[in-house]
Amino acid sequence: MKKTIIFLIKRLLYTGVITLLFLLFSCSEPKENISSKSTNLIPPPVPDQNINVSEITKYGIYKIQSNNHVFTIENNGGKPLEINAVLITGTNPAEFINNSTLPFTIQPGDTGVINIECKPKVTGNKEIKIIICSNDPDNKFYIFTVKAKADWVVKSTSNFYYNNGFSEIFQTPTANCIRADIELIGGGGGGASGDEDDGRHAHGGGGGGAGEILSRTNFELISSSNYSIYIGKGGARVSHNRNDGKDGENSYISLNGNIILTARHGFGGLSRYILGSNGGIGYPSGSNGKNSTSDPDGGSGGNNGKNGQGSGGDGKDNQGRNADPGGDAAANTGCGGGGGGSTKDNRNDGGDGGAGGSGYCQIICSVVECVPF
Repeated sequence: MKKTIIFLIKRLLYTGVITLLFLLFSCSEPKENISSKSTNLIPPPVPDQNINVSEITKYGIYKIQSNNHVFTIENNGGKPLEINAVLITGTNPAEFINNSTLPFTIQPGDTGVINIECKPKVTGNKEIKIIICSNDPDNKFYIFTVKAKADWVVKSTSNFYYNNGFSEIFQTPTANCIRADIELIGGGGGGASGDEDDGRHAHGGGGGGAGEILSRTNFELISSSNYSIYIGKGGARVSHNRNDGKDGENSYISLNGNIILTARHGFGGLSRYILGSNGGIGYPSGSNGKNSTSDPDGGSGGNNGKNGQGSGGDGKDNQGRNADPGGDAAANTGCGGGGGGSTKDNRNDGGDGGAGGSGYCQIICSVVECVPF
């Protein structure tokens, strides 16, 4: 009996060792269709259709950097991929447009595209979800997120100058001007002429005042409407001897015949015999022309921040020579003209008063577009 038990124990030990060796041998020598390192792998079956959008990150989000973006769709399967529809949902679907031509077919190994346009109505961050509907049996609804940033972008800059007193007409294009920054300048006043010495006084003319600079930012324009711009001319040059300077003209913008913005003109310089002459009045952002009381030299014109105010004319001595005229202000500045100089000889006339500068208008148009993050 004892021998029988010992025999059975030895038999069991022998069988266990053989089994253990078999298992160890099996792990060290894996089967060919399991190991990724094997050279004789059975290839996985090619899917019938397989949709993929390569630009989408692993988080399913794409940030577009402009108004239009083209997404490339790949068919990694073995049969034609049918793109049946593209849907836009999410937070801001009304501010995006699907410009894709649908439906379309992508052959195996080939690509197709969908075109998504960003049409923001207001500034700020935007987010949508795009759903691509296809015949991919494993991914009939391919969904990813698109983010965008909308801001104001300058599209055009228009400059309007004085043109023989006629208004200039412009129409606000829907695509190119939603909001505008406007600078409108009134015409500058002309300088007064100088006078001659009558034995008591000889005064140079006062300079003209500068026209107003009217600035409007973020001014909302009505799309597809006609606007009329009138550019005010500057005060005209005046002849010698005690003539007041001429006022400039207002510059204005009107819509359908109704004035909506006005930049006021500068006043002409005054010439007063005996009392002396006063500079013209400049409106806000346009300085007054200089006074020239008891001074044979004409006063300089007022400046509104644009270069080109007229300089005063020089007074002359007692030798009978005419005084210098005041200088004209540069065109398209709205600055005042210079006053004419006086003479100290009553046989000669004072100098002419200089002309004021014409007005000016600049319109910078902007629209809301998708911009880079």
